[in-house]
Amino acid sequence: MEIHVPDACYDRFQKLAGTGEKVKLNDIFRIFDSWCKENAKPVVLIIDEADTAANHQVFWDFLGKLRSGYIKRETNANYRAFQSVILAGVTDVRHLSPLDEIKEYSPWNIAADFTVDMSLSEDGIKGMLNEYEEDHHTGMDTEAVAKTIREYTSGYPFLTSRICQLVDEEVTKTMNPAEAWTDKGINQAVSLLLSENNTLFYSLTEKLNSYPELKAAIRRILIEGTKLTYNAQQDAISEMEMYGLIRNDHGTVMIANRIFEKMLHNLFLSDDELKKHVLSQTCEYN
Repeated sequence: MEIHVPDACYDRFQKLAGTGEKVKLNDIFRIFDSWCKENAKPVVLIIDEADTAANHQVFWDFLGKLRSGYIKRETNANYRAFQSVILAGVTDVRHLSPLDEIKEYSPWNIAADFTVDMSLSEDGIKGMLNEYEEDHHTGMDTEAVAKTIREYTSGYPFLTSRICQLVDEEVTKTMNPAEAWTDKGINQAVSLLLSENNTLFYSLTEKLNSYPELKAAIRRILIEGTKLTYNAQQDAISEMEMYGLIRNDHGTVMIANRIFEKMLHNLFLSDDELKKHVLSQTCEYN
């Protein structure tokens, strides 16, 4: 259901925009206060492209005003502020700092540990598939399909959704839906997924290239079967865990899921083949 800005608040925003004068934050927040107070349901504020806004002082003044509202809400039971504020387009909230200054805090105290498991459970995947099945009537065994997808992805949301999308849009081009939504179809979707350079894979490999020592260690884990001790104080390990590439398995670094294992395994093999080709060409030239 689409929810519009209340007419009274919209009119006040329009009036501010039409003055042709410099708008003050206090004027904006008076409208926010009215909106939150009068709205029947809690209001969530989403700020997009937060990374690009971080170099502007007004952005930090804006966040500071929002934070003040949170504090006031704690001390005044009658005061209404935004239920939540979401910073979208943020690589890592710890990288945000006012005007490129190095800060050890977040204006929202959101650099604190976040312990909620965002991965999809087998039951959660099954629920998604049940909804799909209600609309498409493929005859799939949603419990079995959910189990297979979970085994591949460990519930990583993007990978889970992408596999389902590939089955629905690509695999069904070569087999009927009933067959597509089986292990055979899921395996084909996984092959298609591993053959593409999607945004997630590109981002992960770029990040890994920023930490050559960790990349070499992960290569040894996959190719040679060596072990790497997990240490949350290591920036490289901490960042790769944040991106979901690795996980802590009883004090040992493990690749987060089978998809990432295969993706990285293929990457390392390709790197080795490319190095051998370059070396061979160099020897022939000499």
